[in-house]
Amino acid sequence: MTRTVYYTATTLDGFIATEDHSADGVLAHGSGVFDRSWVRGGDTPAAARLGESGAVLMTAAVTGELSRTTPTTACCRRAETITVLRFAGAVHQEPGRRLCIQVDLDTTLIARRLGVAIQALYGYPTQLQALPTPGYPAAARHRLRMTTPADAAALARRTGLADPRGRLIRGLPAPLVAGGVCDAAAIWRGAFLVGGTLSEPHRFPALEVVCPSLEAAMALTGAARRLGITTRTKHIRDTVRVTVRDPDAITALLTTIGAPDTAATWANTARSAASTPPGPGCPASTTPTTPAPPTPRRPPPPGQSAPWSSSVTRCPKI
Repeated sequence: MTRTVYYTATTLDGFIATEDHSADGVLAHGSGVFDRSWVRGGDTPAAARLGESGAVLMTAAVTGELSRTTPTTACCRRAETITVLRFAGAVHQEPGRRLCIQVDLDTTLIARRLGVAIQALYGYPTQLQALPTPGYPAAARHRLRMTTPADAAALARRTGLADPRGRLIRGLPAPLVAGGVCDAAAIWRGAFLVGGTLSEPHRFPALEVVCPSLEAAMALTGAARRLGITTRTKHIRDTVRVTVRDPDAITALLTTIGAPDTAATWANTARSAASTPPGPGCPASTTPTTPAPPTPRRPPPPGQSAPWSSSVTRCPKI
């Protein structure tokens, strides 16, 4: 018997993806035309439905806006590049203590952004290769690697991810951790591009970053402290995560690292969710409720006592 297996790409909400692996239909409203103004914020139907589309689309919105952000100074660009390389686990040590730089990223924008930054800051060329996933082309990853082992070793030492002896560091370089506020914002931007997620604002609002080690999580926490943001570090299934829970802190952090439009949309969705009634059929009311009058009780039949009476009635003699 011949069995045919069909692979269908769907979103978490059950919508069918298009032929070009697009999830624009999730944010469709009314006539079915996708309004891309939700990326810029504003009072649009698509922006109002941002919180209903799940954490996947929120994370994609932040990542897309951060990928289009241009660092103002060379130090900010250098801090972001080093953080992306560290949090993505790009630097490896092959047998023979030879250093290798190879990183797998989710989107083409992030991979190209990293390659252009390495070329502009350090002068080393890179190679970009697409790695399709069997059975699900939409989940393809993009591999960026150095062209020669000598360039990889030189880049690892120049970025501070390896010491002069070729030993890898577990956190971030000390000059980067002791940098200014702009470096702290660049560190968070690079960390979110690699392993950040943003949850729905109307349930349990949280901005979370997966860290490669405890030392990297401590460096990320220190960078948040310089930005005035309070974070929490926790271990979940052999992974270290740095989380921001306060909605105001999440909005401020997104605005600082370079996603102000998505931060404004997320904040508007959080405010509208806070003013929504708790459930269907329970409208919010500002007028005080009046207690219902007591139910009148019927008098008992003649010759019988009331069932709620405390008196005892004797049985008649037969």
